Amino acid sequence: AQIVPELLPLIRSDDRTQALRSVETIGAIGPAPNAAVPVILERLAWGEDDLPAKTAGPALARLGSAVAEPLRKALRSTDYVMRSQAVKVMFHFQGRSQFAFDELEAMLEDKDATLRQQALHAAKIALDPPSDDVVLRIDPGVRTRLRSLFKRASEDEDESVRSLAEVYLRGLVHPPAGDR
Repeated sequence: AQIVPELLPLIRSDDRTQALRSVETIGAIGPAPNAAVPVILERLAWGEDDLPAKTAGPALARLGSAVAEPLRKALRSTDYVMRSQAVKVMFHFQGRSQFAFDELEAMLEDKDATLRQQALHAAKIALDPPSDDVVLRIDPGVRTRLRSLFKRASEDEDESVRSLAEVYLRGLVHPPAGDR
């Protein structure tokens, strides 16, 4: 963790590749000083492509409790790009924490339908994680919470959000054979 202070200026670098590699390095180190979290989060506003969130997400998911409050603020930012990237970061939390579920539920109230869809995708990952990530087996309490979240979203005013929620809800009712 002694190297982290030296990496912070590199994260702020104008060289995007160098900055993203520095974020990856901090994530690989594990829990880091609280000062690293806001610096990483501010880089999320770099653009709407997935690269910042794909890099920052795994790093932030490994940094421990220092992430919760700054990420909560990013999810409520007035900047659309920041909110969008912050929701994409949540994909990497995979429902392993109460914080992740609480924030994803709150994102279902976002005024932007695309962000509501992204929140549903992030919640769905708790049931269907990417193969390259480690995830805990989904317990019945998590399944119940997801069912409630998807049910609520299936009543959304936006047709695309409703449709997505209904598909995910059907997946909970009829889970894959290996997850029953």
